[in-house]
Order: sequence, then structure tokens, then C-alpha cells
Amino acid sequence: MPCNNHRRGKMRSIQLPVTVAPRLPISVARHLLTDDPPANFLFLRTGVAASVAPMQAREYTDETGVHVVALSGEVDLHHSPQLREVLLAHADAKRPALLLDLSEVSYMDSSGLATLIEYLQRALTYKGRFALAGVSDRLRTIFDLARLGEIFAIHPSLDEAKAALASRAA
Repeated sequence: MPCNNHRRGKMRSIQLPVTVAPRLPISVARHLLTDDPPANFLFLRTGVAASVAPMQAREYTDETGVHVVALSGEVDLHHSPQLREVLLAHADAKRPALLLDLSEVSYMDSSGLATLIEYLQRALTYKGRFALAGVSDRLRTIFDLARLGEIFAIHPSLDEAKAALASRAA
């Protein structure tokens, strides 16, 4: 007989790595749990957790004066506000050129795309230049599906993106 505990509000949240979670029933998976969940686990009401790679942003200025924001991890609904803060700080500073290094980004959802569009719109008001570099095939597919490859300057490498930003400055 199926369990109807979810109707009475007695469902428990559990954690499992993504590679294990989809294949195990909750009754078996319960035995694999630890008392202290890792910080990068997202708990779902279904009793299964998904591992989320936290987004990190590293900012620096290269030798040519181009400001670079190197991202890693996943840019999703939970992490796009952090990216928004970083990009808006550059927009408020009216950076003449900004390069976003996405070579270590494994995933980006629509909130991440919206954040990039918001920055581009602000940068265009003061004629700022914006380029993306190191976009993986997986991310490129997302950009192409949304037709954002026509809007953003997307380059395969940091060097090519820096050269493109420099040539547009002249």
C-alpha cells in the first residue's frame, strides 16, 4: 500500500548526492544519510537533494587594463543575485570594458542570463564594452537557444576576447 504521509505533512527532507538519489527509494536512502549535510546540498521537498556547485566570482584587472570577472560553479536562481551585485558595481563604476570569463561555469539558468542582459543594457548607456570568454559547448547551447549569441560578444578564449575589446576601443 502506498505511503500517504505526504498528505499529513509528515514528509522528511533527506540528502543524497545526485549520482545516488535518482535510483534509490527513500526507505533505502535514509540509511546513507549523515548528521551534518555538506553546504552545497539543496534540499527538496521530495526527499531527494541535488548537489549545487556554489558560484564564485574572482575579479582582477589584467596588464592591459581590462577588468575581468572570472566565474566558477553554477549561476542559477540562488547565485545570480551575487553575480548581479558584482556586475552592477562595475556598471556603477562605468568600466569602459568588462570581460566575463565563463570557462569554469558548469551551468547557467534564465536568471543568470537576465543578469547578464541587465548589465549589458546598463553598459550600453555609457558606451561600455562587454565580452564573454571561455563559454563551454553546454553554455553556448543555452545562449544560442535564447538567441543571445546575437547580442553578446562571445569568444572562445580570454586572449581573443581581450583582443576584441581592445580593437573596439580604438
